[in-house]
Amino acid sequence: MKKAMAVVAIAGLATVASADEVFNIGSISLVGPLASQTFNFTSTSAGLTGFAFQGDFLDPTNGAAYASDLRMLLTAPSGEIYDIGGFSNVTNDWDFQGSGSNPPGFYSHAAQDFAVLTGPGAPANTVGTWTIELIQDWNSTSVNARQDWDNMVVTLVPAPGSLALLGMGGLVAARRRRG
Repeated sequence: MKKAMAVVAIAGLATVASADEVFNIGSISLVGPLASQTFNFTSTSAGLTGFAFQGDFLDPTNGAAYASDLRMLLTAPSGEIYDIGGFSNVTNDWDFQGSGSNPPGFYSHAAQDFAVLTGPGAPANTVGTWTIELIQDWNSTSVNARQDWDNMVVTLVPAPGSLALLGMGGLVAARRRRG
């Protein structure tokens, strides 16, 4: 009976600890200075501690726009707002920030912990509705500022400690079977 309860507890922990929350945004087109699109996604995972980003930058302006001109405001269910990238007043850089991001192609931002971002620290609650606002932050009025993206994905990631705890639970179960 104890073994069965241990297996059920470990399986429950695996469900909570292992799940990234993947939000497939797909294709977007941001036309004009400070144009934006907002997306809402529901998370069912507690203990999310960071995010990752990836997408294909299509650059319809032939080099006038940079992938890093994309600004993302990520709002947690408990109200904390994380501000990443953009052209002006950059709070937190993309991994691809700067002039090297003007050719079309695949761009990604590796998983980053909310606590190391300049801003509110870790979210108090990660279960519920997240809001992702994407802004074409190049505010030039001299040209038609535009960004087109395809295959855009934002991933919310669990705490590394949760995965370590899951691994330790597996070791304990394996040790008990041997003993």
